[in-house]
Amino acid sequence: MAAQQATIALKVLDERIRPYLPSYATPGSAGMDLRACIDAPVTLTPGQTELVPTGVAIHIADPGLAALILPRSTTTAWSRCRAAPSNTVSAATAYGPAPFIGCG
Repeated sequence: MAAQQATIALKVLDERIRPYLPSYATPGSAGMDLRACIDAPVTLTPGQTELVPTGVAIHIADPGLAALILPRSTTTAWSRCRAAPSNTVSAATAYGPAPFIGCG
């Protein structure tokens, strides 16, 4: 059975992120790289949690699909940065809420 292509609409919420839109880093990548839309590095103290904006929102028209924001394996192994549990995007949420990356 051939895989079907899903249509995912991306809306830029902050123009600073436009040069860094989600993309596949290599031809064999399983997922796209999502970058933080920040002006300066974020430094956390032990136990501190911070929401980091992505500058984009997505809409998936197919109700049978969802998008997940997961940390890169190297990020997880070397730090305590984790994607916030609310970072699941389903077809029912048209362009909202904007994904944030939770670290802490």
